[in-house]
Amino acid sequence: MAELRGIDKLNQPKLKSLWVMSVKFGSDEGDAIDAYLVKVSARPHFKSDEVVIPYLNLERKFKGRSHWETLTVELNDPIASPAAKKVWQWILKHHDPVTGMEGYKDTYAVQIVNLKLLSPVGTTIEEWELHNVWISDADFQDLNYTSADPVGISLVLTYDWAELISTL
Repeated sequence: MAELRGIDKLNQPKLKSLWVMSVKFGSDEGDAIDAYLVKVSARPHFKSDEVVIPYLNLERKFKGRSHWETLTVELNDPIASPAAKKVWQWILKHHDPVTGMEGYKDTYAVQIVNLKLLSPVGTTIEEWELHNVWISDADFQDLNYTSADPVGISLVLTYDWAELISTL
């Protein structure tokens, strides 16, 4: 029976609900989007373009440029620790609406964002590092008098590349 338990453990599926993301966008203590604010995240998405070369009556296909697609993240926006304030602080590193000044990439891009998938007992079973991450779209979402839904924020994060650091 001990062997069967080991096999069951190996066949345990990764669960979509067991993960944590950490985002630190500056040197100050408050320059971070706390893990408990992130409620939905995609995993990295890699894509290679296709190059088609016609030859006589057929086509040859080759891999073109490779790139990483954007990552969509949804945040909770609680009263006590508003995500809107933290996202706004990060946006100010991208663009200052008062002066019109734009930031340098080393100012607005986060060097590494970690996305960890967890086991049922809380150990890391898969870890992704996203490099040079910045906000390409921040949607503070709509409000509605007839809804009791919580307020949230949608972010589209652009990054240079992702790396699978560890997996069981």
